[in-house]
Amino acid sequence: MSATAKSISRKEQPAGSSGLLPVIGIESKPAEDEAGRNTAIAMRAYYLAQERGFEPGHDLDDWLAAEQEECNEH
Repeated sequence: MSATAKSISRKEQPAGSSGLLPVIGIESKPAEDEAGRNTAIAMRAYYLAQERGFEPGHDLDDWLAAEQEECNEH
C-alpha cells in the first residue's frame, strides 16, 4: 500500500456497510436435489446418444440438450 493511500478501519466504516450485498430471492437447494437433477440429465443425455447410435463426439451436445430439457420442465 502506498504512503498516500489511507486504509479504512472497521470503526471508520459507515454503519451497515460490510461491503457485502444481501442475497435476496435465491433459494438454496439441498445436495440431494442437485444429485437427482444431475442423474436425470445424465439419463436423458444417454438416451439422446442412444437415439443417434452412440456416434462419438456429441457427448457435450447431448448433455447440454438434456440440461436444457430439464430446465424447461421446471
